[in-house]
Amino acid sequence: MTRWHRVSVTFMMLLTVLFTYNNCVLEQKTNKKIKKSDDQTLNTTSTTTGDTGTNGTDGTNGTTTSTDGTNGTTGTTGTTGTDGTNGTNGTTGDPVVVDEKALSVQAFSQTTHLLTKAHCMNCHGNFQQPLHAVADPTQAFDALIDTNKINFFDIPNSRLVTKLRVNMHNCWSNCASDAAELEQSIVNWKTIRDQLIAGATSGSNGGNTGPDGDQADIGIKNFEQINKTMSALTGVRIDRSNINNVYQDIIAQLPTDNKIDTFLAAHQVAVTKLAAEYCDTVVNDTTLRANVWSGFNFGATANNAFDSNGTSNFINLTLNSFWGLGVDLAGRSPAGLELQTLVNELKVGENLGASSTTRKIAKGVCIATLASLNVTML
Repeated sequence: MTRWHRVSVTFMMLLTVLFTYNNCVLEQKTNKKIKKSDDQTLNTTSTTTGDTGTNGTDGTNGTTTSTDGTNGTTGTTGTTGTDGTNGTNGTTGDPVVVDEKALSVQAFSQTTHLLTKAHCMNCHGNFQQPLHAVADPTQAFDALIDTNKINFFDIPNSRLVTKLRVNMHNCWSNCASDAAELEQSIVNWKTIRDQLIAGATSGSNGGNTGPDGDQADIGIKNFEQINKTMSALTGVRIDRSNINNVYQDIIAQLPTDNKIDTFLAAHQVAVTKLAAEYCDTVVNDTTLRANVWSGFNFGATANNAFDSNGTSNFINLTLNSFWGLGVDLAGRSPAGLELQTLVNELKVGENLGASSTTRKIAKGVCIATLASLNVTML
């Protein structure tokens, strides 16, 4: 493993601890027992002196003596405390109200919206209806959905796709390949949307409970969900041989269910390995990387590409693509600082006058973000 891989893995572990410390600690209760009190026998002997007798007729003093005191009664036996009862598994809860549109907008901002903004902005981002290339993802989403330009039941025949494939409308390179790329982005949109909705509604089935029967607030994606999510976010096909080879090698190390309390350090290492393969592929593919980091010059030297402004821009593009616009605003600032530190560390000892170093640094930032809990968490 190269030095930048090792740094990325180490950073990922630290970043995961940072993001999950306050969210993933489950309260534990210990059973308490009440000690059985010792039986205490009260064996008190009492003696009462008789009253002095009155003078008898015979003139002698008479005395009356009481009998000996009897043994005291045995003390009351202490009550034995019962063991505390463990929490039972949560039962089926009330239905969870889920804003499916908001989740679909989030998925759209990570997939199809990246393409429309990159290639359709001049017209459909300004004056031409529908305005599906405007910067605001909700407005762009509404423009497509309200005009029936997307058909999730028959994605290849979605109007947004056939405009390129059939009508050859404003293709940006080759109409056939552009249509295929747009179609795949809608497939990814639907995949991420469905996963987000499934994760948001899983709290109503009573199956993901804490140790005391409380409903768990968060969960972790399982091995298949993690693989599909990384594919959808990067645009790298899941059936590529290099991706599938790594996936098959580490599948046993990835989470098998959605319970956050079973997530181990070994799982995170496997997630990072898979993210590294996806990032290596997307950064080395000129078409795919343009969709994730629109406008970033991968051919520039590291000194130029990752100067102060370039670093900030690349980090924002990465978070927007993998986390989504407007997602976890509280976490973006500390994450950005950590990623800036990572960029500085990856520059050490490298040839900053080479574009190959630019790609190495980009991969490091990509891995750290793609393997973060904001991506793998339900």
